[in-house]
Amino acid sequence: MTATATWNDVLDRLMEEDPSADYATLRLWCARFPAFQQELTSYFSFVSEQEASTDPVVLDEERLRNRSISKALALAHERLTYKGSSAPVAPKSAADRLSQRMKLRGLDEAQFAARCRLDVSVIVKLDRRRIAPMGSIPGECLDRIGAVLNESRRSVEEMICGPPLRTAAAGLRKARQKTELPTETFEQAIRESTLPDVDRVYWLSIIAAAKARP
Repeated sequence: MTATATWNDVLDRLMEEDPSADYATLRLWCARFPAFQQELTSYFSFVSEQEASTDPVVLDEERLRNRSISKALALAHERLTYKGSSAPVAPKSAADRLSQRMKLRGLDEAQFAARCRLDVSVIVKLDRRRIAPMGSIPGECLDRIGAVLNESRRSVEEMICGPPLRTAAAGLRKARQKTELPTETFEQAIRESTLPDVDRVYWLSIIAAAKARP
């Protein structure tokens, strides 16, 4: 995205990627688009409220575009700090998710990502089944996840494969008549991540070696 991007451009990107409404992810997006820190804070706060609410509220795209952005970052921090109870509820067809296993191990996304030598953005995409095909995910990644969760590679594959999952913000996408959720390869996810160079090179070298095999 160019330096002349508008808030509408950033919001379009949010609708496409549908990120988790927690504080760690908010920080990642603020790092990607520092000029829109206040707008992003307002957006994540709004979506977080909807995910935590038990009332069926229709998400209004226009309200998000024009919503006041005067909330203090301190309030956003309080509302968006990771809490297991505020995570999106998995559909019945996806009862066993990576995020649920993390909680059972007492780990949040940042802690889990660090143990797997990944970053939060990659973990979120794996949890929401946004990385495909499964063959693009190195066995080393599956084994690292399995080691942290004390699960077999097969069990890990079952958690992260299948149709992409939606979150509370999906109502916005529906209103915009976007019915298909985007996916990307593991390599794309690594290249777009905020991993340190040494870890990014580590994973890209594994991917390159796998491609070079006959």
